[in-house]
Amino acid sequence: GLPDKREPFTAENITSIIKVLDPRVVEPTIEFPPIIGNHRREYYALVMLMLGTGMRLKDAVYVQKNQIKGSVMELVPFKTRWRGGKVVKVPIPEWVKGIIRKHCTPDEEGRLMPGLKAEYDTSRQEVSKSLNVLLKRLGIKTTGKPVEGRARAVAIKGWHSFRHAYDSLMQQVVANPMLVQKALGHASLSQTFDYTHANMGELANAAETLNPLAG
Repeated sequence: GLPDKREPFTAENITSIIKVLDPRVVEPTIEFPPIIGNHRREYYALVMLMLGTGMRLKDAVYVQKNQIKGSVMELVPFKTRWRGGKVVKVPIPEWVKGIIRKHCTPDEEGRLMPGLKAEYDTSRQEVSKSLNVLLKRLGIKTTGKPVEGRARAVAIKGWHSFRHAYDSLMQQVVANPMLVQKALGHASLSQTFDYTHANMGELANAAETLNPLAG
């Protein structure tokens, strides 16, 4: 398929999102969409889980307590779930597990976010829309320039941006891109690199070190 065109969230975007969703903030600076207002603690945990593991939205919403096994989480990637029993092990940081323990109350099936799962089962579109509304109210641009021949402008920021952000940040700290590929459950490195977005400031600084006339 064609590479996903979403952009990763910037550090400033992530700070704004987390700050307003933090359940400790009694009076948020913006009005929440109903899904967020009704499930704020789960929503906060969902965002942090996706940011810290690179999971897809559906996998994160449906995640169960027994999938967490020590420092990893076992899951079947959404795009391959009908192709057999491929299990992907995703590293899950301690800080993410701490947030889950504090803000999630599993149901009888062990679902970590039963409230959001019920919302997702009712309307996947409304769950997706809730983040878009939040981003717009935070002043974060969600669409690019209109394209001729398309009814709508291309979406550039949304749920999948957490996955792009995870990939780009992990590529900066992990020397072996194959490890990031495994964590994301991608079939090939080329697919993983489609999610990798270069930091132009860092590249510019690196290019300065190549100057043969320096020194």
